Amino acid sequence: MNNQENSTRIKRLFVFGLWIVGVTLLLLEITLRIMGRYETLSEKVEGRYASFYQPCTDFWFLIDSLTTEYTDTKSEFSFTYKKNAIGLFTNEITQVKPPGKKRILVFGDSFTQGIGAPQDSSWPAVLQKLFYDDGLSCYEVYNAGVGGSDPFFAYQLFKEKLLRYHWDEVLFVVNGTDINEYVGRGGLERFNADGTTCFRKAPWFEFLYARFRIVRCVLTEFFNYDYTLHSKKESQQLMNEGVEKIAQVIQLTKRLCDSNDIAFCAIVHPGAADYSHPTPIEGTFQIFDIVKLLQDSLVTVFDLRKGFEQHINMQNFEEYAWPIDGHLKSKGYALFAKIVCEKHRTTFGWSCDSSVVVH
Repeated sequence: MNNQENSTRIKRLFVFGLWIVGVTLLLLEITLRIMGRYETLSEKVEGRYASFYQPCTDFWFLIDSLTTEYTDTKSEFSFTYKKNAIGLFTNEITQVKPPGKKRILVFGDSFTQGIGAPQDSSWPAVLQKLFYDDGLSCYEVYNAGVGGSDPFFAYQLFKEKLLRYHWDEVLFVVNGTDINEYVGRGGLERFNADGTTCFRKAPWFEFLYARFRIVRCVLTEFFNYDYTLHSKKESQQLMNEGVEKIAQVIQLTKRLCDSNDIAFCAIVHPGAADYSHPTPIEGTFQIFDIVKLLQDSLVTVFDLRKGFEQHINMQNFEEYAWPIDGHLKSKGYALFAKIVCEKHRTTFGWSCDSSVVVH
């Protein structure tokens, strides 16, 4: 065999080897997809990969007043939510507060907006009904919950757009997803003076992570990476930092309320789906570390964890929440409102007497 024939043979073996590797990887990719391995939450719920990281935007706020309604369609449900003139999923807010009324403004994310149930079944809407049922028609509850929001967006929305509407109380709601949002978005530094918003940049390999389950497998099993595209050690450090930063922005919101004679309360809640496993998934309840931080800084806090645990367990959680999406159903939001209502009554007391201050 001469050198030319030997060279040709080596090339053929090399090409054949590449073909074998390619076919093997393709079969492995197909197998992982069929088995549903390394599937992200957005792929389960929406059928598409949604980046944990986001590009810069030309605005500070997540509300949109250009459209009058929004339909949220997932694999398990579809509901339409109507907006007011500001872009919030609540009643219209007049600049002048009617005499004898007490306004409560509720900030939060999709769990406050009420995703997963009809609009009139959101927990702020149910809380309003509970006030009415007790003869307290003076209370008006306004829902400033926005799907995809977080405490930093909420603070900016309050400070720049909603503070002017003469509130008596602000309820500021946080949950475990807010820590995840911090990891991908950062804190108040995301807001630029020119009105734009810039988040943390995605790792360079996200392009491959988004498209190939094999890449996810390698990163997860061999490099100990998680869904944030950081090593678990790095991710935990960012999440610990996130708890502190969220506590700080809540304290900023309280100071803003104090200076405007507005009662303030932070609400920390779990999700019903958090109870769908025999033992909690690592990090599930880390957001509750914030309770002591806030209490130490004299912030009133409603910790809803015990109330959820008294009613929801692994056997019945699907009565309260959608098993794939994780958002609450009407029954879950009704429970949420009931727990808040009881804590609100105990902490602030209820009265339509305008001379009674609820601080």
